[in-house]
Amino acid sequence: MDKSILIFNLSGGFTDMQKNWISIMLFTKQYNYKFTIKYCTARPQSSSNSIRYIIDKEIIENKYKYDVKNLFNEKTFKIMNNYISFENIKNDICQENTFDFYEKYKCCEIFENKNILKNYKDILNEIDTKYIYVGDHFYFYAGYNIGNILYTKDFNDTLIPSDRIINAYNNFISNKNEKYNFIHFRYERDMICYCNNIKQSIDYTLENVINLKTFKNNNLNIYIATSDIEDFYNKKLLKNPIDTYKNLFYNQNKMNYFDENAFIDFLIGINSEEILGFSHSGFSTVLNKLKNTENYYNNRNNV
Repeated sequence: MDKSILIFNLSGGFTDMQKNWISIMLFTKQYNYKFTIKYCTARPQSSSNSIRYIIDKEIIENKYKYDVKNLFNEKTFKIMNNYISFENIKNDICQENTFDFYEKYKCCEIFENKNILKNYKDILNEIDTKYIYVGDHFYFYAGYNIGNILYTKDFNDTLIPSDRIINAYNNFISNKNEKYNFIHFRYERDMICYCNNIKQSIDYTLENVINLKTFKNNNLNIYIATSDIEDFYNKKLLKNPIDTYKNLFYNQNKMNYFDENAFIDFLIGINSEEILGFSHSGFSTVLNKLKNTENYYNNRNNV
């Protein structure tokens, strides 16, 4: 029988999506599968006291996922000869010809079950349907060492933003003619939970991080990549309201979904002079690796 066509999602945060994409490329090439990518994560941008973001009802009903082409230009995936556009097969997919692998073998169960993990390819090959919906979090259990790809310029240059992402980036950066540094301040709830679980401190303020003055050129303005910076003064993460800092700037026109803004921040970070980030953040790590630096504010004794 012909091999099934695998249907994936790019799930998790922006760096997780990169990891998923690398794992999908490696797996489908190694085992000669045709594949498509249907969805990616659409996490709502957290609302501040002064800003509320509109979330599409359809995305909520779809468990906070939407068409992957909202985030990535499809040229990103077409570098693989075995890629099939979802638009070309969506009308053929039905319950009778599709096996929902993700529903039957949830990713956490696969990861914990060494037998399933070891025989993953064989299990897929035994499924006699035209399509297999593999779903989310593929890199969790695919088992590939992806660091040697994830941290390379060659790979990241293949990630092409959708038109709406690149337009938002160009609109923001068009009047920023001067060089700048970049701080990724990671304090959101998911990272707090993660750091608490691994017993690592996350008790930092943006004010202290700025005052580290670790950049080679501390006279440059600093772009701040974070969430809800308008509320930092009230949260005592800044000594003064953000608009009083003449050397700081940020994206005041955020899009509705967190990972859309993360992609824009990623482009801004790549084009900065230096990055200072948080070592437990994959986003900070990728940017540091691309710049051949190891600049993390939580590794500084005086923060």
